[in-house]
Amino acid sequence: MKILYLLRHGEPDLPGGERRCLGSRSDPPLSREGGLTASRLAGCFGGDLRLFSSPLLRCRSTALLLSAGRWRTEIETDLRELDAGDWDGLSFREIRERWPEHYERRGRDLSIPPPGGERPESAAERGLAALTRIMRRCPGDAAAVAHAGVNRAILCTLLGRPMRDAMELPQDCGCVNVLAFEEGRFRVLAAGISPFAVPAPEERRALEAECGTPERVLRHCAAVRETALELASGVPGIDTELLSAACELHDLMRVERDHPRAAAEVLRRRGYLRLARVIEQHHDCDPLGPVNEEKLLFLADKLVREDRRVTLEERFRRAGEKCASPEAAAALERRKKAAFEIMARIGRTDTGA
Repeated sequence: MKILYLLRHGEPDLPGGERRCLGSRSDPPLSREGGLTASRLAGCFGGDLRLFSSPLLRCRSTALLLSAGRWRTEIETDLRELDAGDWDGLSFREIRERWPEHYERRGRDLSIPPPGGERPESAAERGLAALTRIMRRCPGDAAAVAHAGVNRAILCTLLGRPMRDAMELPQDCGCVNVLAFEEGRFRVLAAGISPFAVPAPEERRALEAECGTPERVLRHCAAVRETALELASGVPGIDTELLSAACELHDLMRVERDHPRAAAEVLRRRGYLRLARVIEQHHDCDPLGPVNEEKLLFLADKLVREDRRVTLEERFRRAGEKCASPEAAAALERRKKAAFEIMARIGRTDTGA
């Protein structure tokens, strides 16, 4: 099974800040806020990824910032937004004044296109064809940046929901829809999720039960959370809600051989992309760059053995006793160096409990 992350572009820059009907004929750039959101998306993705985009500027710009120079953006023309016909580019105030009856009817039933516009069924057909082409070309997972209208049309089709109810499927700027692709067919795993969101505490407990996380591992995770939040005090720009959730769930799949990757996959399939990226790096972490949630989780995890606070020296000495090969010893030394470097950068010393 392969995964396609179908995103909506960042917020567009609208003249006077007035809400407008943006279809395939309108091509505004991203707003400042939209650019910031797209730049933050870069922290949600890593590894080998194929990246695709609608040809419209607001999507291409989002993809460029998301990529951060790591992947080339490939254009898929059929991911363009619905053609909004005579309404394209107009403010909703103008539309309501000039087409009051049509506006009112379409407000009740989104399957009714604007005058001269495209039917959502047509957009869904071309959009799904584009996504199918993408997944058949990609050996692994892919991400595609498109628009609210075409995304909703695609989701309605896949979920078997009537097009008239498309607005019930949220598609905020920068949101993600997670689609599984298997045997030539798509299945919706998550829709309209903020990739920066974290699961609520009750959902975290349900995930732990579903994954069979052992009680001793849960105690370790609680101790790591306490340690990480202590380390985070005084470090600017840390999202403590994200950090706390990452600590609680970082060993969610501890029974698996590559448990960081396995836990990240569980969360990605639910749309929690930023959280998954933090957890994926808790075993190995690049010490370069700003101190962020990834680095603090990595360090806190090294400062906790089972559910007890230890020094880095003790942790790595004990781990070194288990190294069975020169390669394992080299990897351990690399992690030790990274941990001490992050510790020094946040102004802490290796004093343990």
